[in-house]
Amino acid sequence: MDLGDVYNNNVSKKTITNNGLSTSIPASRERDPNLIKLENDIFSQMGKVIQDNRPEESKIQNTSNNIEVKHISFEDAIKELRDIS
Repeated sequence: MDLGDVYNNNVSKKTITNNGLSTSIPASRERDPNLIKLENDIFSQMGKVIQDNRPEESKIQNTSNNIEVKHISFEDAIKELRDIS
């Protein structure tokens, strides 16, 4: 008995049909409570860091007057980048 005989005797020849869940409905899974807690802790800490580092409106208004936008060509931008290094 060779490998081909084993395959022919043990593998079903039926066509595969889609008898499971519909592909448009995502399967629901139970999430690990420790991962849920970790996720919530991370999001709350990120929110605190963002709130702590957010500049005040008065600082934003003062610095926005000092910003000047200069439009340059692509070639000039490449030359400026070359000169930086």
